[in-house]
Amino acid sequence: MFPYMELMVYLFLVVSISEYIYTFPILLQSLVRGMRNKEFWLTSVLSSLTMASMMSGLISGYKMGFSSEWLPVWAQSFLIAWPFALFLNLTVLPQLRTFTAWLCRS
Repeated sequence: MFPYMELMVYLFLVVSISEYIYTFPILLQSLVRGMRNKEFWLTSVLSSLTMASMMSGLISGYKMGFSSEWLPVWAQSFLIAWPFALFLNLTVLPQLRTFTAWLCRS
């Protein structure tokens, strides 16, 4: 549909990753302070697992149809999407929580 959409997504990921790689330890510490360590990791893993599996499955199924060839494509898409979802969950989500708390205070 959009010829440069894939390039735009890759550029967004590169910018996001490079922006948050320096602040990752600080964000991780601030998030862990509010939650027990085991709960923090379990929540991060399960939420990213759920979102990556649902979104990769729906998008790949929508693009190619839910046929017999779809399942291997979904698995491959999931294996690519889940590490990114986990990383973004660990880095972006704490900032979104801080921003949301700030919005609610105003």
